[in-house]
Amino acid sequence: MAKETILIADDDRVTLQVLGTYLRGRGYQIIPAADSMQAVMYSMKTPLTAIFLDINMPGGTGLDVLKKLKTSMKTSNVPVIVITGSDDPDLPRKVRELGADEFLPEPVDLPKVNEVLKRLLGEPHAGG
Repeated sequence: MAKETILIADDDRVTLQVLGTYLRGRGYQIIPAADSMQAVMYSMKTPLTAIFLDINMPGGTGLDVLKKLKTSMKTSNVPVIVITGSDDPDLPRKVRELGADEFLPEPVDLPKVNEVLKRLLGEPHAGG
């Protein structure tokens, strides 16, 4: 069986590395995207298990990407976890209204990531 694939769309290299290493260790294949255009392109051509999406990226906002993901037949059912360093108090509500499944502040809390994936995907993975 093919590995489950998670897209991490974030322009912050530290977040990409930390989250990518953590998820690989749990048995996921990772696709990194450094900007909004890559995030949309990869999500449309690759079957994904989940998407971690930063709100502030080059090439357009994560909110625009979220709208595209949730209105496309290919990706509308893929869980989207928004990750951001933004301190906008309305952002969690905004992203949920646009269809995000979860909102996590940066820096990411890895035990919380695991908890969210278990809840959204319904199964524990290797290593956890």
